[in-house]
Amino acid sequence: FADGEERMSDDGEPRGSAGAPILKRLISMDCVQTMVVVVRYFGGIKLGIGGLIRAYGGLAQTVLEQAEYSPFEERKIVSFFYAYSDSNVVSHVLSGIDNIVKNQEFTDFVKIWISVKKKDIAPLVHRLNSETSGRIKPMVMD
Repeated sequence: FADGEERMSDDGEPRGSAGAPILKRLISMDCVQTMVVVVRYFGGIKLGIGGLIRAYGGLAQTVLEQAEYSPFEERKIVSFFYAYSDSNVVSHVLSGIDNIVKNQEFTDFVKIWISVKKKDIAPLVHRLNSETSGRIKPMVMD
């Protein structure tokens, strides 16, 4: 994970024979926000711990070598509310940045939560403030 958190599981296989070799491959390829899941069906032949390590690690390596990657860009959740009369301004500002609407609530006003690249937060806040004469005050969630 981008925050340095790592998780793995052997899920019933002998300790250290499945999750660790897969995680080792993820780390060696500098992967963040990535998950590899391997499903193994028992075919009647016992591989032993060494064979399991090679099987799980090798499959993870093969998959990661063939995968297409996109660069990691940290995102933050930004929330704000606005009057319906500001909908066109908000739509125009949001169309100019890469954002993902996570949630919206429609009551007497619109409350919205969007995922935004960290580098786009300051320009977004500035534009929303300036184009609405300060009526919209975005908040960045941690």
